[in-house]
Amino acid sequence: MAQPLIKDQTLSYPEFQALETDNPEKRYEFYDGKVWEMEATTIRHNFIVRNTMMALDTFYRPSGCRAITENVRFAFEENKYGFYPDVMVVCNFNPRDSTVTNPLIIVEVLSEATSSNDLGSKLDAYQRCPSLKAYIIVEQKQCWVRVYEKPGDFWQMHSILNAMGEMIVLESLGLTLSLEVIYQDIEFDEPSSL
Repeated sequence: MAQPLIKDQTLSYPEFQALETDNPEKRYEFYDGKVWEMEATTIRHNFIVRNTMMALDTFYRPSGCRAITENVRFAFEENKYGFYPDVMVVCNFNPRDSTVTNPLIIVEVLSEATSSNDLGSKLDAYQRCPSLKAYIIVEQKQCWVRVYEKPGDFWQMHSILNAMGEMIVLESLGLTLSLEVIYQDIEFDEPSSL
């Protein structure tokens, strides 16, 4: 998200929904009245999303939870926010719904257009969602993952990982996830700079 789609104007959440309905070939995100058009992603981004979704779905499926990808909207705080996270883990859901309000985990894969929001305003917004227990941010151009966890009442930055042998360990959720799994089939072309 760089600049809002409609500058100097705010939309209501119903107006945002109408914009999406009228433009089904596009995806938008809604942040407190401002709307951004989502950009196309890279194959590398898609591989990371696929790898992460499959690993999380395999882990959570036996408990009745599922991992879903970026084509399902996440809305919360009385429709103040409407995002399309790259991966979400949801436990209480209706498969026919197009909107999730109660994710357990959110994963965002950084891109040049979204990194400042994924590390800033989205982080702030996501931490207000009562059901959310972990927010994982994955860089696509290098091995770098930042993990936030809410094991009790407060959020904490859990870890920054930047080596393929490292593991995301979310003790409160009983989850361990290898960076090698997330970055399977990925070749990096830039040195670490984050």
